Amino acid sequence: MVTFAACGHTTNRTSQEAGTSAGALGIITYISHDPPELCAAFMSYYIGTQRIKPSDVFVIEVDAIPEDAIRSCYERAKLPAANIHRPKPNRAHQWNEGYRIEMFHRFERLLLRRLRYTHVLIVDLDEFVLPSPQYGGQILDYLQQSPYAQRGI
Repeated sequence: MVTFAACGHTTNRTSQEAGTSAGALGIITYISHDPPELCAAFMSYYIGTQRIKPSDVFVIEVDAIPEDAIRSCYERAKLPAANIHRPKPNRAHQWNEGYRIEMFHRFERLLLRRLRYTHVLIVDLDEFVLPSPQYGGQILDYLQQSPYAQRGI
């Protein structure tokens, strides 16, 4: 069992349950007051086009509106419930950019160290990484082949 301390969330996922084969890519995104269509486009691109397994996509959700439409997006993408995290900041941590960045970095370290991903991509819901066709247009291929790709910690 892994505790996502940055998010105050516990999940029963182990490194064996995550997509942790050599070269595995984990994706972290943040959903707040985003339109449901953006969630659908994000999931379609990363899970469909980039062929990232739904079990390798992690969502940090804060006050997602409208909730039913966002839930429907997760279901259509077959996103595991254990990958959706709803943090509740304490009084010392308000939802500001500094706290958000700190939370992403803690989550990233957890994926790299505890769940043994080799790469983690942190993107907003409206960000779509388009790798060079030189690498087959696939993010993971780019990360594995490019001399410019940074390796995890």
